[in-house]
Amino acid sequence: MAKEKGTGATAEAAVDVEKLKAEMKAALLEEFKINKENIKAELKAEIEAEVRSEVKEDEQTMGAAVAEMVAQKRFKIIINEQENTDTQGGNNDVFVSCNGVPFLIKRGREVTIPEGHLNVLKESRPINIKKGEDEKLVLREFPRFALQIIGEATESAVK
Repeated sequence: MAKEKGTGATAEAAVDVEKLKAEMKAALLEEFKINKENIKAELKAEIEAEVRSEVKEDEQTMGAAVAEMVAQKRFKIIINEQENTDTQGGNNDVFVSCNGVPFLIKRGREVTIPEGHLNVLKESRPINIKKGEDEKLVLREFPRFALQIIGEATESAVK
């Protein structure tokens, strides 16, 4: 019978150890779950704060660019249509951006644009490279757009 009591005590100890293991495992899982949720919440808060900060900076930058654009002189222009549709864009609208403020300009129509955008259009000059008569390469710059500047826009034309 001594063996039975010894076996019973060992079995009880084994059950206690298993119960203790299960309790420890549950406690660790609960702690991990709590820590995991805390870490998630902290990361989410950090990301949201960073995004808010970036959006605020973008709004400030864009606001400054728009304010600068509004303060600029405005000009009435026409970008002529071009026959060679393969290389010069033909009748496609012309995209121009200055300081992050984009414009899409229809060809063949009178439009009013800020001076900065006009400068971008005037300075857009591709380079053509060909061999000259003496077999040397010849670089030739030419205006990208056939552009008519009608004149400075009046306040009533801007609005």
